[in-house]
Amino acid sequence: MVRPLRIQYDGAFYHVMNRGLERRKIFLNNKHKKTFIDLLSEICDRFNVEVHSYCLMDNHYHLLLRTHLSNLNLVMKYLNGVYTLRFNRDVKRDGPLFRGRYKSILIDKENYLLNVSRYIHKNPSTADIEKDDQKYPWSSYQYYCSSKIKPKWLITTETLDFFNGSSYEYVRFTEKGVDEDSEKFYSAKNIRSILGTKSFIKEVSNKFLAKNLSKEVSSRDQIISIQYHSLTELLELVVKKYKIDSDLILKNTARNYVFERSLLIYLFMLNPRYTLIEKAKFLGISDDGISKTYQRFLSKLKMDEVLSEEVELVRREVYEQCRSVGI
Repeated sequence: MVRPLRIQYDGAFYHVMNRGLERRKIFLNNKHKKTFIDLLSEICDRFNVEVHSYCLMDNHYHLLLRTHLSNLNLVMKYLNGVYTLRFNRDVKRDGPLFRGRYKSILIDKENYLLNVSRYIHKNPSTADIEKDDQKYPWSSYQYYCSSKIKPKWLITTETLDFFNGSSYEYVRFTEKGVDEDSEKFYSAKNIRSILGTKSFIKEVSNKFLAKNLSKEVSSRDQIISIQYHSLTELLELVVKKYKIDSDLILKNTARNYVFERSLLIYLFMLNPRYTLIEKAKFLGISDDGISKTYQRFLSKLKMDEVLSEEVELVRREVYEQCRSVGI
């Protein structure tokens, strides 16, 4: 069976979920849940993603995310992959932890964001794990319900804005219970990949789903090549932008062009068309070397607002030239 294509674009909202292989537990204790929550903080910094709601159950999780860089595939590959590594290391096991591909549902923010947030926050009581959802410690609902200091990376304002910022009104809405339409949507055998009005579904489908793909090449490969530049093209774009010779960027010894090289690596890391090894080989460094450079560059962006704005402008210039077709 051909996998459904994921629609990705800047600013998209998703309900993401995954469960353990053979419905086994993916969190054996509170330590594991804390590890996963720490990773939520990491993905916000590393991939410029927002977490609006979350709920961790013993054998699955729910997330309400917003991606600013149309990079959900990279976000989830990192989140699931790194958590699996840390879990396996802790319990001294090997092999896959999750049942496979995560499920992501593109959300029509204006019409369905509130219902999805409520659905996620009602999970503990729905599963008879905790009668009072407000008391469940592994859900973001606790931060919506009280003045408890929330993590910096958790965004509650987007949801509360529907109630003019009132936590009280949001709680009243949530405590009414999951609505019938949501129950029907999530109980379906094959949950659809878009939750929205007919006009929303039609608009994003027409805009982002590829048509007339060649039968000789896999849909996924074609769409990746449509959406993302080649490494050579990215190099040429940076060269043209900063009017320097490509050899000066590629040479590790060219200390006067550290920024341009770091920027190129940053653009490479946002591109899922190639593996980390392929990207490192192109630059003539190790995969560990490219990862460390990327992390150092992200740290600089956090501390330098002017630099961060420049890099964001370049990123937009680069990816606006690509066709925004999701994977």
